[in-house]
Amino acid sequence: MKTPISIELAEQTTSYIVKDGDTLQGIAASQLNDASQWREIALANNIDNPRKIIAGVRLKIPRLK
Repeated sequence: MKTPISIELAEQTTSYIVKDGDTLQGIAASQLNDASQWREIALANNIDNPRKIIAGVRLKIPRLK
């Protein structure tokens, strides 16, 4: 059962499946039109090392306000 918080979070994000060669900066540029927002993606996905993202992983992409 989804709680109001999980529903709210789901409405504030989209998803992206990492491909070979992707970087957080590149994903931020393509998904958010701003490469400098890579930290927001890292935070939303609890990524400690942005240089080690794995192909096939589904990332949450936060909507920017």
